[in-house]
Amino acid sequence: MLVTVLLLLSSLEIVSQNKFITGIIMMDGRPVKGVAVYNSLGNDDVTDDFGRYSLPLAGCSSCRPGYQLTIYTNHKEYGSTQQTHTINNDYKFSFNITRGITMIYGQVQSTGINPGSLSGIEVKIMAGKIDTKPVVTNSFGEFKIPVPSALFEKDNAVRLLARDPSGRYKPLRAEPELYTIDAFNIIKMEPGTAKKVSVDAFIRTQVCVKQGDLVTIEAEGHIRVGAMVGTSDPDGRNTGVFGLSLESYNIVSTFNHAALMYRLAGEREWNLAGKRKQFAADKDGCIEFQINDNIQDDNVGSYSVSITVQRG
Repeated sequence: MLVTVLLLLSSLEIVSQNKFITGIIMMDGRPVKGVAVYNSLGNDDVTDDFGRYSLPLAGCSSCRPGYQLTIYTNHKEYGSTQQTHTINNDYKFSFNITRGITMIYGQVQSTGINPGSLSGIEVKIMAGKIDTKPVVTNSFGEFKIPVPSALFEKDNAVRLLARDPSGRYKPLRAEPELYTIDAFNIIKMEPGTAKKVSVDAFIRTQVCVKQGDLVTIEAEGHIRVGAMVGTSDPDGRNTGVFGLSLESYNIVSTFNHAALMYRLAGEREWNLAGKRKQFAADKDGCIEFQINDNIQDDNVGSYSVSITVQRG
């Protein structure tokens, strides 16, 4: 029985891989030649003299009757459209387009240890007389930028600039890259460089995270924390000289004395960071640090703390 089910699922996937969405694209009741038709999977076609297109469904195992598929079109003179179509049994979809506005479609994705789509990224066009306001990627990392079609009479490509307002990600290249206007464009970004702060007492940093972000804290350095204790690194000390207990001098009694601690702004409890800590943020907020020492006036030195945030 299990083998039969697996074979059935496999055959359904093979069928969808070999299917095409076909149809005719028209404007004012007339077929339109030369319309680029594509989807987010990288499949594309161009309408012929009779406005006909045949869009492959390769890479889409879910593309069967009842599935909603988004189809993008672009034409230099008539602009761009975005159509959402529920696939029917005959896999046919004909529709009309209008003239005037070209839409640049795409998605921003991350590289690194947790690749995926990036929401909240600002994307804008960087090209001569084209001056667009940034649009912000949605929860799926997708964006669309409307531009008057007349601006693309000679060109079929634009330079897109992506920027992370939080500073957690940066473009793979310093200069805006060239992207075509008749494709679903993928912009890649990589984790930004680590932010560094010096910690010798309480500090609220400018490093702000969102729920689900992966945060890495790495610390080094030494602080002299009093004659009866000596020098401590970010992991802290569990006793003073002659094995003296330091619990009464701690802000958090269960952590080592002078250990590096962290929390997100608005939280009451401190967490142990030590020399290295990695965690997934369970809320939005800016990172705060503190030294586990309730008498800091006689301390000398500081910890050098590096913070790297990777969007979840």
